[in-house]
Amino acid sequence: MHLKHMKKCIPAFLFLFFVISSVAFTAKGQSHGPVKNDKVDSTGEEVDIYCFFPEFIEPDFPGGMGAWISFIRRNLKYPAAAVKANIQGTVVVQFVVDLDGNVTNIKTVSGPGELKQAAMNVIKKSPKWNPAVQNGHRVKGYKTQPIVFRIEK
Repeated sequence: MHLKHMKKCIPAFLFLFFVISSVAFTAKGQSHGPVKNDKVDSTGEEVDIYCFFPEFIEPDFPGGMGAWISFIRRNLKYPAAAVKANIQGTVVVQFVVDLDGNVTNIKTVSGPGELKQAAMNVIKKSPKWNPAVQNGHRVKGYKTQPIVFRIEK
């Protein structure tokens, strides 16, 4: 592969790396194979460029998504003032699972202000996760979790 073609591939790779790092996957653990990109070089000759994307396994909660949802339901405390005021809605929380599986950098992205602290509190109670893995190495993984607050009648 020519160096000039490799330079063109690197910015695209970096962009995709950041997108992959911040988005949840539905096909966990699958390795992404080569992507063919047909280009024409300066002589007008068509060349094939292959970019390989690294394996990325997102962080996951021990026991899977069902166990995570159960954990949230068991530990979520609906603020009494919000219940009294009939405040409902969805709070979106972002957090990082560090190299050791600890939940860190918890913050809310959206949702009713009266419910945000309760959503962050339940995430703070989380036990350790299985950290993200990229190319066989533990890495920080970003997660986004919507938490629905609904008053049952």
